[in-house]
Amino acid sequence: MSAPWQLRTGSADDLDILEPLWVAVHHRHAESMPELQPYVSDAESWRVRRALYVELFAKPDTVLLVASVDDRPIGYGLAHVLETEDTWVADTWATGRRVGEIESLSVLPEFRGSGLGTEC
Repeated sequence: MSAPWQLRTGSADDLDILEPLWVAVHHRHAESMPELQPYVSDAESWRVRRALYVELFAKPDTVLLVASVDDRPIGYGLAHVLETEDTWVADTWATGRRVGEIESLSVLPEFRGSGLGTEC
């Protein structure tokens, strides 16, 4: 990695910069599970994923972290908190009233294995 990575908290205003990062996840899904094809197009995958993120940002307790190098987004994580009764968790685990869920994690392929996420 040429420059150190930076991590910042994002918001719904950052959704459009996530597209190539989500598409990298979509490609990884297709590469690692070819038996599940046919896959939707990159544009369709992002359209559906973006709509989910818009829905999540309309709720409280959604967190977006964006990693970048030289102001170029290279990864992100999006998590949210929801009522346990709105999940399948309660049929298996004893939890509190609310649980957190990591919705998405992405690192661009050229930055995977470079140490991103190993120290803060």
